[in-house]
Amino acid sequence: MKTRKEREAEFKAKIAELDAYIEKMNGKSGKTDEEIKELIKAMQQVNKYLRAIGAPESEMYDI
Repeated sequence: MKTRKEREAEFKAKIAELDAYIEKMNGKSGKTDEEIKELIKAMQQVNKYLRAIGAPESEMYDI
């Protein structure tokens, strides 16, 4: 069983990976509907991980 710190570190790594993807996609113009859906899913995942580590709402994406 993982400790809280281990889970937090894992979530932060996933958040960083998803944030990089989101930044890349936000810079792209002419996104397809599928790309927009993937972008929203990535933002939802980031919000889920941020909630899990107790981050404030202000750090979460507005979707």
